[in-house]
Amino acid sequence: MLDVGAQAERTRLSWNRTALAIAVNAALLIHMSGGSPPRQLAAMAMLAVAVGCFVFADRRYRQINAAVRAGRPVAVSAHSTVTALLVLVPTVIGLSAVLTA
Repeated sequence: MLDVGAQAERTRLSWNRTALAIAVNAALLIHMSGGSPPRQLAAMAMLAVAVGCFVFADRRYRQINAAVRAGRPVAVSAHSTVTALLVLVPTVIGLSAVLTA
């Protein structure tokens, strides 16, 4: 039997793992910053992205779950820009922190 909403839940959990990984990297960047304001600012930006991942995952999960329970088709919305930002911003920050060390 198909477990309705299970795919959306797995996706939400994977976004939560991604957010946790970004938050851990931000904490490491703060720890390794040595008091450098640009690195601390970069770490704060990464923490903001981690919070964005949690919020995005929760919102999208609720939208999909409501549509599935109501029997409506799940609309594929244009979240590609949000997804790209949530992935690229911490990558660029992390790379710049490593390259400027």
